[in-house]
Amino acid sequence: MIEIIKKSIIPALVNYQKDLLGIVSSKKELNPDLNSDLEFGVLSKISKLSYSLNKSLEELESSVLEVKSLENVFTASKFYRESVFMNILKTRIIIDELETIVSKNYWPFPTYGEILYSAN
Repeated sequence: MIEIIKKSIIPALVNYQKDLLGIVSSKKELNPDLNSDLEFGVLSKISKLSYSLNKSLEELESSVLEVKSLENVFTASKFYRESVFMNILKTRIIIDELETIVSKNYWPFPTYGEILYSAN
């Protein structure tokens, strides 16, 4: 999960934000009276979620590193359930929200809807 986020999701988020910012800047440059509330709202929401994703990813990485130092199988198993798994769930909630906002042209994976409706 960590590698997928770093190599696929984060670059997609950065590229989408860059393009949205370009649209907002172009509109303001072309005509300061043009309304960019929609684009700025999407950009703002993605920016906040990206920040949350980054923090959650740091916590997930930290918990994965910590569990590697545990020698007792029972203690490690308990730590996986209470820390690693909970960090995965928290991270997944953020990613699921981002999936609903980021354009499918940027999102690197099929959406749940695409998977659901492509099954025969």
